[in-house]
Amino acid sequence: MNGKTNELVLKITHSIPKTKVFWYLDEKFIRQTKELHQVAIKPQKGNYKITAVDEYGNEIFRRIEIKD
Repeated sequence: MNGKTNELVLKITHSIPKTKVFWYLDEKFIRQTKELHQVAIKPQKGNYKITAVDEYGNEIFRRIEIKD
């Protein structure tokens, strides 16, 4: 798209939508969401671990690789 790098949008669905979810990129806190659980990030090229933890301690993670 004209050489521009777009954001990567991360989304999850929670069985209790009003639950707070805390997002991390390689153990570094990104932000908190409530109801609409999506976060836009723009990481550089490399390997990352994306983690979402809800206020009850339930956790999900994925490993991704950003390439050129």
